[in-house]
Amino acid sequence: MNFGLTDEQEMIVSTVRSFVENEIYPQEDAVERSGEAPDDIAAAIKQKTIDLGFYACNFPESVGGAGLSHVDFALVERELGRGSMALNHFFGRPQNILMACQGEQIERYLLPAVRGERMDALAMTEPTGEDDTPRGPKKRITTFLVDRGTPGFTIRGGYKSVSHRGYKNMILEFDDCRLPDAQVLGEVDGGFAVMNEWLYATRITVATMAVGRARRCFDLALNFAAEREQFGQAIGKFQGISFQIADMITEIDAADWLMLAAAWRLDQGLPANREIASAKLYASEMLARVTDTTL
Repeated sequence: MNFGLTDEQEMIVSTVRSFVENEIYPQEDAVERSGEAPDDIAAAIKQKTIDLGFYACNFPESVGGAGLSHVDFALVERELGRGSMALNHFFGRPQNILMACQGEQIERYLLPAVRGERMDALAMTEPTGEDDTPRGPKKRITTFLVDRGTPGFTIRGGYKSVSHRGYKNMILEFDDCRLPDAQVLGEVDGGFAVMNEWLYATRITVATMAVGRARRCFDLALNFAAEREQFGQAIGKFQGISFQIADMITEIDAADWLMLAAAWRLDQGLPANREIASAKLYASEMLARVTDTTL
């Protein structure tokens, strides 16, 4: 594994970080106050992302995406993690599970999502039905493509998110919602295989976003420690503060490398389940420790 970033990867980091600082940061206060991401701002962020060529950058070039590697995309997600979830959501990363689309589904769902003409949402619920197999009971899981407005499908407001102001958690209700065979994604009762193939790598996003958030918290704390003075010197010079700063950056770097190592294994076609789980666990708990310390 090469521990350094390529010139192209450095460009990706620089471009996305600049986008977050110039397009996301200026809008955050308004979203924090109102709890809403205005439609016009969302549309502007989306269009600027398309113009930059970063929309659907997690999709292969064969369907119109940017074709970034797992490591490249992890870097994108890490930089987006520095900004408001309610706003960076419109940067545009459709769910990879749409790659399971076949036949007419490709033109109806996959390609419009990659072009930014349609926006998808991923929802999961309990399995329905059960089959007896030689290895014991097996739950039936099927994936479906459900259009907004389908009879029996209702979307209503969900729970408020304490940490993501303006980012909506919605409740999707299905009551006698009947779908034709054309809406099945993959095979009937083959939902687990579809999810295992196309959602396998998405868990790493938890780690990438946690690292991005932690780095922003750290930057704010570091600047404060350098500017705030007590007894005639910056508080960052006191051991009680400097030791905490050292501990924080060590944990952030460790989480960053765990995340990048897991993404690298995916790019090499190597098993990465444990590595992804480790990065997700450590990075999320690291973020909690860093935010508690910076407070």
